[in-house]
Amino acid sequence: EEEEEEEEEEEDEEEEESNELDELFED
Repeated sequence: EEEEEEEEEEEDEEEEESNELDELFED
């Protein structure tokens, strides 16, 4: 179960990075 939680955290980090990139491209 702990491993699954870690994976979810990693996914969240990736999503945040993607959002930042999207904002840059919006300009």
